[in-house]
Amino acid sequence: MNKWISVKDRLPDIYHEVMFIFEIYRMNGQVIKKDIVCGHRDEKGWNVCYHYVSVPLTNDEKKLKITHWMELPELPNE
Repeated sequence: MNKWISVKDRLPDIYHEVMFIFEIYRMNGQVIKKDIVCGHRDEKGWNVCYHYVSVPLTNDEKKLKITHWMELPELPNE
């Protein structure tokens, strides 16, 4: 079962921690990188979280696109 949700269908709540897929493009449309990260979105956009520090995803000379997101998985029981 695919738990990924397209950002075209629905967005996560503001400040709700999720995993999301982002793609970085060159201006000619060629994909440079595609990755999965944890973070949240706020009123200004998406943020990647590293050890409880938010880092905004910027769009300098490249084009950034968030495509899908999903809830964080349950922690293992140990």
